[in-house]
Amino acid sequence: MDKEKNGVLTKDRAFANVYILNIHDKEYNYNFTDGEVMGVAKMKASLILDLFEDKINSFKGTIIRPNETYEKEITKEDFLVMKHETLEEKYGYILEAIKNKSSN
Repeated sequence: MDKEKNGVLTKDRAFANVYILNIHDKEYNYNFTDGEVMGVAKMKASLILDLFEDKINSFKGTIIRPNETYEKEITKEDFLVMKHETLEEKYGYILEAIKNKSSN
């Protein structure tokens, strides 16, 4: 959850793990244990790749939380990146996996 302190908005995300799951539009039942995670974001890998490569500025993704599911416009700012990191450094392995999978 983002927090505001002394008029400054701070992204408060303890950790962000990224996994690729090939679900081909299948419906999954996500069961969250209390305190486990805040939720998951369901996005097309090809759109993430396009976003990171500056081919698009945003795309629609689905946010799935314990008691709600909603559509959200996803931008680069939605990805956890610390001050000393770049998107490419942090998530480059994901981009490579997407590229390799789509070329097979």
